[in-house]
Amino acid sequence: MKYAKLLDPREALEIALSRIKPVGVEKVPIEEALGRVIAEDLVAIIDHPPFDRSTVDGYAVVAQDVYGAMEDRPIRLRYAFEVPVGTRPDKALGRGEAAYVATGAPIPANANAVIPIEFAYREGENVVVLRGAYPGMNVQPAASDIAKGEVLIRKGTRLDRIRVSLLASQGFDEVLVYKKPRALVLGIGNELVEPGERLERGKLYESNSFAVSSYLKSLGLETKRRRLGDDEEEIREALSEPGYDLYVTIGGTSKGVGDLTYKVVSELGEIIFHGLKVKPGKPTFFALIDDKPLVGLPGFPGSCTFMTMFLLDPVARKLSGERVSLERFSEIELSREVSNDTGRYLRVPIRMYKNRGVPIPRGSGDITLLAMADGVALVEPRGVKVRKAKARIRKRSKRFADVVTSHDPAFISALLDALVIPAGSIKALEAVKMDESDFGGIHILTDRGYNIGLGVKVVRGYDREIGFVVQKGNPKGFSSREDLRRVRFVNRNKGSGTRILIDKMIREHGISPEEIEGYRVEVKSHNAVAAAVASGKADVGVAIRWVAEAYGLDFIPIGREEYDFAVNGEAGYKKLLRYEDQIKYEVSRRIGYRIPKDFMEVKDEGGRDPAGESSRGDPPSSSPPLYGPLL
Repeated sequence: MKYAKLLDPREALEIALSRIKPVGVEKVPIEEALGRVIAEDLVAIIDHPPFDRSTVDGYAVVAQDVYGAMEDRPIRLRYAFEVPVGTRPDKALGRGEAAYVATGAPIPANANAVIPIEFAYREGENVVVLRGAYPGMNVQPAASDIAKGEVLIRKGTRLDRIRVSLLASQGFDEVLVYKKPRALVLGIGNELVEPGERLERGKLYESNSFAVSSYLKSLGLETKRRRLGDDEEEIREALSEPGYDLYVTIGGTSKGVGDLTYKVVSELGEIIFHGLKVKPGKPTFFALIDDKPLVGLPGFPGSCTFMTMFLLDPVARKLSGERVSLERFSEIELSREVSNDTGRYLRVPIRMYKNRGVPIPRGSGDITLLAMADGVALVEPRGVKVRKAKARIRKRSKRFADVVTSHDPAFISALLDALVIPAGSIKALEAVKMDESDFGGIHILTDRGYNIGLGVKVVRGYDREIGFVVQKGNPKGFSSREDLRRVRFVNRNKGSGTRILIDKMIREHGISPEEIEGYRVEVKSHNAVAAAVASGKADVGVAIRWVAEAYGLDFIPIGREEYDFAVNGEAGYKKLLRYEDQIKYEVSRRIGYRIPKDFMEVKDEGGRDPAGESSRGDPPSSSPPLYGPLL
């Protein structure tokens, strides 16, 4: 499908919002108003508070009567009367008198201050005052919070619990709100199956429609979700179903046939625009079917989520009657320079760390990215490196630490309340150095051993067995590095500690990467290596013993490696120590792991290596041998 014109994202949003109207209004009881959008300006019926009231338990006085009062020079006043909460004082306070008032009780006429009970007490017919006062002390004047006739809540405001309470305090028993829109969300694709069904090879569990429908429900829409195949009649039937105020399609491209969704929509209604100048998210379109808006979202999870936040969110809000601003992105500082020479706006998932946006370099189809990201930055296509960008930040998830780390099942399982990004040892080291991470697991083999001379503070972790994993029974008869020339290999990603070890092994043995089938096939974790071998996509890979056991594979040991922790200064070290017991527990219950005596002791203070070792974390050209049967 060719795009007639790629629109600037802001222009597309402005066009879409110009075609949206709320679906109607209705009155609801105040107890049912939470989350609803107000359909008229609401004006205060009464002053709040409706009278001058005390903010403490104490004695109402005329401030001038107690000027200069101190503990060693108390002033005595005549006790006049008491004003309980919920009553109106029927007489004024005279000069030289004091009246007891409870918190929230009205202040008697002539009184202009309240002495807290901590600094005044009754003694027979007198009140002994130990502190002076000034006019207005501990008194909230009438109408100081809300004045009768002023606008309480503007039309188009969504009611939260505080606003509901505010309305109740004004005596509202019902309010005029916009009706809840009804939305139909369609996940389209022959490759999709419903959760709970049998997952055949080449199929995926449908998840996008769950994310989108849940998002719309959080905005107050009544939402129905359906999964459809790449079938023109099925799509037409669904989009012709009456009773909905908003239609959302996700995916729907059938290879060799064209975009079925776009084709059906163009027959049923009017395509307003198709294609945005943004990457990823280009295929997004907006249409009207019988004046009802339809948002067509891309099928990749990352792209779908971004366009949900950018386009579907404001469309749904305006349909709900909520006021929507085009300025949906605020400017933030990025932790590193980002360039964009794509000719389109670049969508960059970010996490917020120390008030800066840290880019998360993943593909648009990575579901894990969605959980990691605090929001997205939109980088303009200026072709130059920038440190500032427009960003839409979601509510930041509560977490104790941000951890960029080499992949390790035990370590990751221990960090229950942290944001964990498995990115490889080199990326983990880089993140600590660039102040983008609190700490991270690393296993980088240097000239001086594991994790020495890297230019950061390193804390001793634990040992784990590393080796070749092969299918049960070792059907290919793999027994040495020499055998890599005759089997299909699955490699680890560049920048991982395991990849540094693999490259070292074949280099020392004189094996070229071109001699190994599959050497360019890279995966990002030990589990992915084991999965590739277990499924038969590869004959052999390098991984830790624990995943070999978990996937029912045979394990041929190479040796033990030291998995340590790079920490971001003293603050990062203290955060790491919080997880000490949990790390011990996770390590102790896994085969192939060992806790050393110097666990959690500082291994390297992070000074520059006197021998000239690079402080950038680059893998060295040579390193001492490991001791194992194949080395």
